Amino acid sequence: MRHFAHTSILFCILLAAVSCRQVATSSPRIDENDPRRGKVISIEHNVFLTAEELRKAVNDTALAKRIKYDVNCYKVRYETIYDESDIVDADALLVVPRYGTDDTPRYAAYFHGTILPFGIPGVDTSLPSDFKGYTKSKDVLYCALPLAAAGYCVVTPDYTGYGPTGDRDHPFIYFPELSYSAMDALIACREVLRNQMHVAIDERDIWLSGWSQGGGLAMYMQRKLESSMGGTFRVKVNSILAGVFSTEHMIMDVFNNPDRIYLAIALYSWATYAFNQFADGMSRATDQIFRLDIFDQIGSLLVLSTSASELFQDFFIQHIRNGTDSAFLDAVKACSTASGWRPRADVYLHHGTDDMLVPYFNMTDAAEGLKDSGRIHTYSKKGGGHDTFVPEYMAHTIDVFEQYR
Repeated sequence: MRHFAHTSILFCILLAAVSCRQVATSSPRIDENDPRRGKVISIEHNVFLTAEELRKAVNDTALAKRIKYDVNCYKVRYETIYDESDIVDADALLVVPRYGTDDTPRYAAYFHGTILPFGIPGVDTSLPSDFKGYTKSKDVLYCALPLAAAGYCVVTPDYTGYGPTGDRDHPFIYFPELSYSAMDALIACREVLRNQMHVAIDERDIWLSGWSQGGGLAMYMQRKLESSMGGTFRVKVNSILAGVFSTEHMIMDVFNNPDRIYLAIALYSWATYAFNQFADGMSRATDQIFRLDIFDQIGSLLVLSTSASELFQDFFIQHIRNGTDSAFLDAVKACSTASGWRPRADVYLHHGTDDMLVPYFNMTDAAEGLKDSGRIHTYSKKGGGHDTFVPEYMAHTIDVFEQYR
């Protein structure tokens, strides 16, 4: 969830006054083992950057010291599942170091934070896979590129809802759906590296990282890889900044305090819209959720409300508070990784105490809920916001990863 001024949302759009209802898909479900998943469609070389160029670009002394390799950047297009009922194309950025003959290649994922939907005026919607030498994206500049230049082949998926599927909804923080495009990017880029570029990465080892929504996805992916898809990849270590783990706590905090002002209420609105679109048992008419006329994901973001009571229907709020809206609450629970499982690989959590977008309790809840595993390591940044110490996080992540080589 990149930082953006709430006031910029308030005056972006006037919502039209027509009715909008969601229609559930009648398409059959795609099997999770469908052989089309992760199929490589195309590879496009974007840009070559020297280590010196990257050091100058990051303009951060600590991070620059960890940059050792020149890198090549590629856009990889691959097939993935969308909404459990369709096979679609998706894109990922793949950054490959220029290894020496004695180097041991390693494979890592960096999952980026929130990119707002296409079509919002004045908002930067540049995608990781479109990087060709210049970017304002902290995800690419301070995370994906330095991690690769430190010696890791790094894949950063754009996710669905962007690029080839830019005309469809993005499953914002709905991790069961997000994990499809993430998993298939890992599979596709592994194929590219091992069998097309002949880079000798291990077939299973993977180093995970991510920020914000991407941090939540990194944790969800670790749980998935260590359970239902344990034979696909072996997680070496996971390093996360300001991750969304405690979705139940976040949602209930808003709905139990419906009159409280939340500067990030638009993001909760978008998340609710996405849960309704993608979660089993949902697909409700939006007027059964929202007070406002919400027609699409952009409408769910560009709201003039500042509190849950202004945004959501009273009966929707009450059913969540009293626990009777089981479909929605099940969707929220499905995204929560702060408890209820036991990580096998070490997890390093970084969070700023003054984060206004992803509350600090996400880290403390996960530290408490997963402490019995003995795998959780926490790093607090006193006074840190959501995006105020990204280079520091990645410098520490590179150091951590080196311990697990």
